[in-house]
Formats: sequence, structure tokens, C-alpha cells
Amino acid sequence: MISAWQTSRLHSWLRSVPTEVVLLTVCAGLFYAVGAWWGVPYATGPERTHAWGVDDDTPLGPLTQIHQIISPQPDPWLSYPLMHTFIAAAAYAPYFLGLVVTGQFAGVSASYPFGLTDPVAALRTLSIIAHLLSVVMGAVVVGAATWIGRALWGRDTGVLYGVLVLLSFPLVYYARVGNVDATASAFSMLAVAVFVDGMRRGLRQPGAIWLGALTGAALATKESSVGVFAAMPFLLLLRREHPADAASVAWRAAGFWRAAAAGGIACVVVFGFGSGLFVAPRRFFAHIAYLRDLLELVSRADVGHPFAFPSTLAGDLGYLRATASKLIQGITAPGIVLAAVGIGLVWRNRSQARALSVLPVVYVLYLYFSYRLVQIRYLMPAMLLLLAFAAHAVVMMARAPNLRWRVVAILLGGAVILQEAVVATNLTYEMLRDSRYAAGAWLAEHTDQQSTIAYFGPSSTLPPLEAAVEAIRATEDRGLYWTPPVDDRTIAAILARWEGRRPTFIITMPDYTSHDGLPHARSLPPRLYQALLNGSAGVSMVAEFHTSALIPWVPMPSLDYPVVNPHIRIFAPK
Repeated sequence: MISAWQTSRLHSWLRSVPTEVVLLTVCAGLFYAVGAWWGVPYATGPERTHAWGVDDDTPLGPLTQIHQIISPQPDPWLSYPLMHTFIAAAAYAPYFLGLVVTGQFAGVSASYPFGLTDPVAALRTLSIIAHLLSVVMGAVVVGAATWIGRALWGRDTGVLYGVLVLLSFPLVYYARVGNVDATASAFSMLAVAVFVDGMRRGLRQPGAIWLGALTGAALATKESSVGVFAAMPFLLLLRREHPADAASVAWRAAGFWRAAAAGGIACVVVFGFGSGLFVAPRRFFAHIAYLRDLLELVSRADVGHPFAFPSTLAGDLGYLRATASKLIQGITAPGIVLAAVGIGLVWRNRSQARALSVLPVVYVLYLYFSYRLVQIRYLMPAMLLLLAFAAHAVVMMARAPNLRWRVVAILLGGAVILQEAVVATNLTYEMLRDSRYAAGAWLAEHTDQQSTIAYFGPSSTLPPLEAAVEAIRATEDRGLYWTPPVDDRTIAAILARWEGRRPTFIITMPDYTSHDGLPHARSLPPRLYQALLNGSAGVSMVAEFHTSALIPWVPMPSLDYPVVNPHIRIFAPK
């Protein structure tokens, strides 16, 4: 039981949290919860149990990972360490206990319906639980940002920083899906908050332990987070000493190194258990080998990944252009300008915030020298940190005695908030009114037990289908790192299969292989797609689904993949 002393300590800590931090955290949680059910599967068949989002491994991913630790299986999913898996599995546990108690779970099974008496309802609920976990993590990111801004520059900057982060385009998406990114961002931003406190007051043992534990948790969720922390030890060593605290926190003092050692141990312990190194070492080293092979693949000039840039001069230039484009999409062009101004101000004024300005620069450099992949989710940590300096610039200019600077602050700051708010609203609207919901309702009305659906690409992105409807992939699909054949021979083979078993409907839509604006899966030959559109393939388009933006006058930035509200076309034989 919780003692009275512990209750008193908790109450005292809660009272010490600034009001604006609490309010913005709650507001973020409420906003992100709207649409957290987007992408959850309608699991009426074994091929329909995956969420719509790319790398959204819910609902079965965490359970599968835990099962493979207990009973190792071939070909495990190795993209990430296991911290997020462990947290999601813990969040699942109460619901699973309820299923067991009520007799709705008969036992572990590797095949559909996985021992569940009602797999559709159960897998939907598990997905929503995992998505709500991301909602909480996204709210933590906003709260940590608000605290950081307040600690460095005061309440006004903290509030503005929190609002900018709350409306940040990539966070609005990743705080609603089951990817690891919201969790990694939450641990990273909490660690940055502890780091900022350490730069202000010096490295003490409790803070060092928290910093180490949060760093280990972030790395155990997503290794690319290491770019956020790479410069922190050196910045703490170079921290300017003050007479009042030099004896206890200066790097020359024994207390500093005791604190650093405690932080290092905390980092190793949390990372070791969270990543799976101490729990499932074979899986951990297989994951490391997978990352090594992936980075080697990306470094080659012939890689098919749309966001990869080889280590050549042309690749470097393309990488820089793509990075700038993604940063602008993530925090807006005025936001980039304000962030640059804010960084210039802290260096001109020799502010302690100079240490914070180093982190996003080092992070981007780390991505350049290691991953060579430019995706908005990879750049999200840098975006979240840069917004701190945008908020600082706006507040500083708004307080300037010169009227012109105040006008500039209002115009630029207002432009960032307005653009972020419109984009966040449009994204939320498109998630709530995703084209697949309308397409699924239409298909439910026009299909029966004898109906078959032909499709291209992964089955996980299809609209909801009733259990009696059979979905058949029209041609082979091996994912992103494969160039599919699209020649006349492939087209003839597809048409021959359709002649042998005439599909009721044919669905085309973009998926994660559809880069460069391709309106369909890459495995669909372009000539066949044109034949579908003009009717020469013996079919005609009978339905089309795509929800228009709620506020169309602001261009929408793009996610890494066209996963939200894809343009769906449905064809039927003439």
C-alpha cells in the first residue's frame, strides 16, 4: 500500500508542476484522442489483422514479440528494439485478463482467430489501447516542451512552445497510431528536460540517474534517438561553472563523476532490459544485424527505397534538399526562419540555451552520417527541438521596444500557429473521414458471399471487408525493397487470371510503395492502370472515394507514405 509519506511526496510534486504544463498536457491528450481509432483493423479474416499505418505493428505485434521471446520462431519482426513492445503488452494485460475471466480467450494460437471468440472486437480494442498509449506519449511530449520553454525563458515562451509542439504536423499523426515514434519522442523530450535542468543547476546524482534512465528508455525504443543524446555528456562537461555550485557539480569534483557513473549505470540497466539485450539477446543481435544490412542497402546507389540517398555527390545534394523540404513541412517555412533567429539570439546573448541549440544540429548530422534516410518521422526529434527557438524568437521580438519587431513577431508567429492549426485540423478531419470508411460501407452494400475483390499491394491497407468477401492479390508484391515486373507479360498474366476467375470488383489505391505521386501500388503495371481507367481492360470504374480537405486553401504537407485518406478507385467488369 502507498504510505502517507509517499502520498504527501506525490501531492507535493504534483503541486510543483506549473499549471500551464498540466493544462497543455491535458489539452494535447484530448486533441490526440480524437481519431485515435483511425487505422484499427476490421479483422474479418487472417489477412486483415494489421493496422493501416506503415510500421504500426498493432494489434498483434506486441503479443507476437512477447510470444517469440518465450518461444522463438523463425523470421521475427526486427525493425525496432523491444521497449515499446513491453509497454504496449503491459497496457494490453488488463484487457486480456478480462477476456480470460469472461471466457473470450481460449488460449494462445498462432493462427486466426488466435484463440479469440470475437477476433473483430478484440483486435479492434487492442489496437485502440495501443493507439491511446501513443496519445499519452504525445501529451507527455507537449508537457515536456512546455516545461523546457518555461525553464529556459519563462512562462510565455513555455506556453507558446507547448502550443507549437501540440500542433506540430508529424506529432499530430504519430500520437494517434501504434508506431514507436511517439514513445521515443516522449522519453527523449523528458530526457532533454532533465538535461536542461542539469545545465542550469549542475549535474547532481538524482538528475543524472533520471537522465541516464530516460536516455536508455529512448534508445531501447528507437536507436536513432542516440543523435539527440550524443552531445549531452560533452555539453555537461563544458558547462560554465558558477562559484555557488562549483564544489558540488563542477567536472573536477568527485561528486560530478559519481553522478555521471550513476547515470551511466541507469542508462545501461534500462537499455539492457528495455531493448531486449538482457531478456532476449539472440533477438537483440539479430535486430542489430538487420539494421546493419539495412544501412548497407541504403548506402548503395541502386536501392529502391524512395527516401534513401547513396553516399555520392548527387546523393548528398539530394539528401540536403529532402531534409530542408521535410523540415519546412514539419514546422512551416516561417517556423524555420524563427528557429534560426532564436538560435542566433541565444548565441548572441551567451544564454544557457546554447546547449539546447546544439542538440538538433548534432541529431541531423548523425542522420546524415548514419541512416541516410530522409523521412519526417526520423526528423521529428529535430523539429520538436527547433520549435523551442521559434517560440523564443517570437516572445523576444514581441517584447522589443521597436514596433517593427513586434509586428514581425505577430506576423511570423501568427503565420506558424495558423498554418499548423489548419494542417492539424485537416489531418484530423481526413483521419476521421478516411476514404476507406466510405469505400467499406459501399462494398458492404454491393458484395455478398460469392463476391471476390482483386487488389494490388498489401492487404492491410484495404477498406473494411465483410468476412464472406474473398480478397485476392492480383499479382506478386514483395514490399518496398523490390522492383516489381510491370511489362506486357505481367499484364497478360494478370488479365488471364481475371478471365479464369472473374473478380466482382477491382480496387486500386496508393500504398507505401507509391512514391513520386504514383496513384496506385507499384506492383500495378502503369499500362494496365490506364487500361482500367479508359475501359480497354474490359472493366469500368463504378465508384471513387477521397475526402477533400476541410480547409482547402492551405497546402497539406505529406507524410512519409500516403496512408491517410488514399484515393480509392473501384472497377467492375463490363
